[in-house]
Amino acid sequence: MYMKISLLLGAPILAFFVSPTKTDAKKINAKPILKTLYSGTDETKNPPPPSEINHNRGLLPTRGTWIMDTIVVAMAAMLGAILFGICLARKGRHSLHKKVQLTVSVILLIAIILFELDIRLSNPSWETLSALSPYYETGWVYTSLYIHLFFAIPTPFIWAFTITQALRKFPNPPAPNSYSSTHKIYAYLSTIGLFGTTITGWVFYYLAFIA
Repeated sequence: MYMKISLLLGAPILAFFVSPTKTDAKKINAKPILKTLYSGTDETKNPPPPSEINHNRGLLPTRGTWIMDTIVVAMAAMLGAILFGICLARKGRHSLHKKVQLTVSVILLIAIILFELDIRLSNPSWETLSALSPYYETGWVYTSLYIHLFFAIPTPFIWAFTITQALRKFPNPPAPNSYSSTHKIYAYLSTIGLFGTTITGWVFYYLAFIA
């Protein structure tokens, strides 16, 4: 949500240590643990045939939807923008740093909204799209999703707190003051969270919609 060709960062490493078992998608009848949180249209009674699933549904040659593909690629751009913003702050270009980080925040909010809509409204559901993956029955698709959510759920809140506090504590135009050291701590926590969200998201995307 690329091939953001760095999407395979981390995914091949995990895939190397996991030995999937070949499975016939028609025999899959798993009951997702996260169904109440991340379920789209229920197709367990009348699942679409594999021929309608195993093809390019979005921007990339995978089983992912176009929204997932867009987010996967956009997250790569966001990481680059964040690193650029950090470099600007270190060079004392605080006004431009502020603009870059606010732009990233808006993009992050849009990405979250699109992702939630896609997960809940996509037809076939994401479970059905990932059912053809050899990692689905082995449980690695859900394991990677749990790890992804470990980063993805708290990161927007940390990011929002970092931005709102910066807007409150720094003057306009922005300049270093007594809050700078505290801001750096929250900023690094936000950055780590976003990197973790992105990397684990790529791993999940690979296991669910590429493998």
